[in-house]
Amino acid sequence: MSNHAGIVGLAARAGKLICGTAPTIRGMKSGLPVYVVLIAANASANTQERIGRLAQLYRVPIRHSGLDNMALARATGREGMLSCVAIIDKNMAAGVL
Repeated sequence: MSNHAGIVGLAARAGKLICGTAPTIRGMKSGLPVYVVLIAANASANTQERIGRLAQLYRVPIRHSGLDNMALARATGREGMLSCVAIIDKNMAAGVL
């Protein structure tokens, strides 16, 4: 298990994670304290561009997780695929940055 997968799993269990592209975008726009966004290695170019543009606007760092979208979903304890997640806890985000 990679370091990012462990931190994502811990953040999910603590309730400090936003899962999915649309919820991440809503979180940044609504003023939630998003400290870092992790993007799946195989996220679409459109998703990377949308998240990248908003992250730059709201000054949120982006990291490519090195996990594909299925592994990122498994790390959160979900089934299916996730293109991105946002960590909303400063201390947990420090483990990724």
